[in-house]
Amino acid sequence: MAHRILLVANRTLGGEELTAAVRERVLNGATETELWVVVPIAKPSIRMVEGHAVVVEAHLAQDRSAAEVAEGRLRDALYRFEHLGIPAGGEVSDKDPFIAVSDVLSREHFDEVIVSTLPTGLSHWLHTDLPSKVQRRFGLPVTTVTAHRH
Repeated sequence: MAHRILLVANRTLGGEELTAAVRERVLNGATETELWVVVPIAKPSIRMVEGHAVVVEAHLAQDRSAAEVAEGRLRDALYRFEHLGIPAGGEVSDKDPFIAVSDVLSREHFDEVIVSTLPTGLSHWLHTDLPSKVQRRFGLPVTTVTAHRH
């Protein structure tokens, strides 16, 4: 039976840190690894970073919606993981990240969750403590992979 990983990410989905973390699990695993990627659609938000208001996710191309960007990131990630020999599928969700993860976990079994985020101070998911909420609610091991650069 395969080791199933639920991966939740958006802006960091193409990051080297995340790819390395997934590759490490595949290489160190005694069984085959399967991935399911959920990409919550990022909504623009204003955050305080070092005393300055910063608009997060405002960089989206004017001709592309947040959903189109999320779908493109998912497509790219699935291609990359398949190219590495990792069976992967996924979905885009228009829901809050915790609700998106909850929806997936309510219908399928996973052995662990990986939350891939921006660095502290830029990450809304870390600010709202998404990794701990998922771990407490579902009792699964949760690994946080933080991008060093964006």
